[in-house]
Amino acid sequence: MKKTITALLASAAFTLAGCQQLSDATGKVGESINSSLSSLSGVLSSSTSKSATLASDNLPVNTVNGLDVICRDYESNAMAGKKNWIGKKVSISNATVLEAQEAYDTMKYLGAQRDHKTYAIIFQTPDTNYCGGAVLLSYYVGQDEDILKYRKGQKVNITGVVYDIGDRLFNTHNNGNMAWKVIKMDHGLIR
Repeated sequence: MKKTITALLASAAFTLAGCQQLSDATGKVGESINSSLSSLSGVLSSSTSKSATLASDNLPVNTVNGLDVICRDYESNAMAGKKNWIGKKVSISNATVLEAQEAYDTMKYLGAQRDHKTYAIIFQTPDTNYCGGAVLLSYYVGQDEDILKYRKGQKVNITGVVYDIGDRLFNTHNNGNMAWKVIKMDHGLIR
């Protein structure tokens, strides 16, 4: 009887030890999986953060009263002006809409399939007649209807990331009102 009890106790001890080892191994596998998933998430996050929309969300906003300050920097020294402003997120209040339009999309022209149209707002600010602005709008659901609400002369607040400064190389329906120097922005939001 003692031998049976001893054998059962020894058997139970080995089973418990085996379960403990299995539990430890499972825990280590779980930690390894979590670590791998965390690393993968970091890699995916860093690659998606390179997309313009996510990157622009993290930029500090430079609030300006109009386009004149950007244009003056550019006119005094084009290279320095571009260095100072390109890649900067700018918020402008009280801009006047000259035109809302579907933006020319080179990829679409070359045959790429798009889920949505790309829109732009051509605008000016009251502090300068010499410089105008063009902002490519970030897409959101419902934009196809919202774009129809913007009218020539309407006052709006614009936020976007400057990607170029220079001469206007595009035509608008309102060419007579559009300045020849243009501050070009993308990732635009209109409020």
